[in-house]
Amino acid sequence: MDNAVRRRLDSQFAAARSLNPEKVVPINERYKYTIEDVGLGDFIRLNSKTYVVKEIGVYRETDEDFKKKTGDLWTELKLFCIEDGESIHIEWEKDDEVEAFVTEKTLDFTQIKDDRGDDLDEDDLDDLAEEEDTIFLDKTPFEYDDDYAALYEREGKSPEKVYFYDFASRDKKMITIEEWGSGGGREEYQLFLSRQINPDSIELVAKS
Repeated sequence: MDNAVRRRLDSQFAAARSLNPEKVVPINERYKYTIEDVGLGDFIRLNSKTYVVKEIGVYRETDEDFKKKTGDLWTELKLFCIEDGESIHIEWEKDDEVEAFVTEKTLDFTQIKDDRGDDLDEDDLDDLAEEEDTIFLDKTPFEYDDDYAALYEREGKSPEKVYFYDFASRDKKMITIEEWGSGGGREEYQLFLSRQINPDSIELVAKS
C-alpha cells in the first residue's frame, strides 16, 4: 500500500471515528433540519454517501473595488466523504428560497472554447463579460450569467479577494471561473463545473 492510499484511508477512519453516536439525529427528526442548519464537523448524507463538513466559508459580494459590501452572501461547505475519501464542495445561498450547487469537477482553460472553437485564457475574461459571450465545454454552450467581486471569509483567516465569472447551461450546470487575489498583479485562477441540486436532498445525520 503506497503512502497516498494509506493517508486517504487514515483520513477516512479518522473522519468516521469523529462521529459521536450521541449526536446522531433520529431519522424521524431529520426533516426538521435544512442545509441552513449544517455546521462545522456535522455529518450529512447526499447521493447515498456520508460526508463530514471539514470547512465553512462565506462569500460576501462587494463592489468592484472590494470595499463596499452589497449585502449578498453565500456559504461554501467543504465536505469529505468517509466512504471513498473524496472531497466535494457545496455552495448555497438564500434569496426568496434556498439554491444549492455541488461541484462536479475542476477544469482548466484548455477545456473551454469560444464560439469559433479557439482556446480561451485569463486575458479573455473581461471581454467575455463585457460582451456577454457564450463559452463551450465539450461542445455544450454555457451562456454568460454574471460577473462580480466578493470577499471570502473563514474563521481565523483574513478576508481574501476573489472575482467571479459565471456561465450557465440550459440543464442547470454552471462553469465558474474564480480569480483569486484580483487586482494584486499575481492572480490565481480556479475553474469549476457545478450542477444545481435540490437542497432537500441533503440530510443532516449528526451534529458535531
